[in-house]
Amino acid sequence: MSDEKRKRLEAAERHKTLEKGSNKLAEISINKYKLWVAADWRYRQFFNYLQISPSYDLARRYVAKIARDAKKRDAGIEPEPMFAIPADFPKVLKTYEAFGDVTKTDFWDWWLERAQHELGISAEPELHELAYVPRRIGISDRDLKEASKALRNYFRTQRPQEGEPASLVLAIPIHGDRKKILRSITPLIVQALANSAERSEVARFQMIRDKSHEDTIKQALRVVRARASRPHASLFEVGKRSISSVHAAAKPGDYDKRRALEQQTSKYLQRALTLAENAARGQFPSVRPLKADANRPDFDYRQMRGQISTYIRRMEKKLAAEKARLAAR
Repeated sequence: MSDEKRKRLEAAERHKTLEKGSNKLAEISINKYKLWVAADWRYRQFFNYLQISPSYDLARRYVAKIARDAKKRDAGIEPEPMFAIPADFPKVLKTYEAFGDVTKTDFWDWWLERAQHELGISAEPELHELAYVPRRIGISDRDLKEASKALRNYFRTQRPQEGEPASLVLAIPIHGDRKKILRSITPLIVQALANSAERSEVARFQMIRDKSHEDTIKQALRVVRARASRPHASLFEVGKRSISSVHAAAKPGDYDKRRALEQQTSKYLQRALTLAENAARGQFPSVRPLKADANRPDFDYRQMRGQISTYIRRMEKKLAAEKARLAAR
């Protein structure tokens, strides 16, 4: 078998494996969480690019500083001035509010807890009975506790799983005939409908389904990670470690070949930055150039190297804990 044919077969096999993973995501979302999402490889790459986006990390630090500053003011301490932020930072904050901190979670947890609710279309929300109080029966502390538990479960679990629809929580006296009860609650429902926006069948965030090639997007990410692993290495060395190229074997004197690989490496790094920064603004995958802004951060490869190392250690610790939990069953 020729090398070219072998590479094509390997690429096809990788695609089938990734497609199965995407289908699994969609299957879990609809069956367990009543959310419809298209099976798409872009979800995982969106997560990966949020992890390396300088602006998205700036949003994480911004939100943390706001919280710290509030505590300082409560303690009578004047906080330090806020650091510079890009002009379009509200877009980044909107994305961060939706998808949260990606430095302390793995993809699957992020998907189940955050992403699917932003990228999926809600299945039809269901009616939930939170409590029933029989006639002329006093309410015990246990009853109050159970009712509180049911209400908390609805707001924190069931409602988010249904796409956070507008909801009306009522205490309906079961008194009189059915028609009288229905007439009494109808005006409340009409008013609630008037106050709430019409339920949209469009997800808050959507992946851009253009002609972007998965292999190109993944290659750009590999180059960034290779650069982060050796922040001071030359572009040629970074490309040699991360790009399959005929120029990777160039000798020190092969100026043209080395220069070609350097340019290719630089191009991938710039593409990755554009993808990451657009992702932070809720657009992925997009290589649309952003407006020039002196306050928009660039890749800091030394910082990224530390973040990647910390993330790997955190995930290894989490995996070890999960293995221990399963072994204890």
